[in-house]
Amino acid sequence: TPTSLADKFTRFARHGAVHGFNITPYLIPDGLDDIVDLLVPELQERGVYRSSYAGTTLREHLGLRPPLTHRDEAARAS
Repeated sequence: TPTSLADKFTRFARHGAVHGFNITPYLIPDGLDDIVDLLVPELQERGVYRSSYAGTTLREHLGLRPPLTHRDEAARAS
């Protein structure tokens, strides 16, 4: 069930065994609906799955610096 999976995933996350989840449904597209509608909300309620992101790019989401070319342009502009 979504609740039992959320229990397991939460335990892994809280004990530092994982830093994120890549979840692939067994059946597509039906399985994807179950993940999005049932499992993800359970994980979000428990605080182990994001409900929003800090930035607009993957690089910002991962907390990485801008590419060198953008840093060089920003330094020249100031």
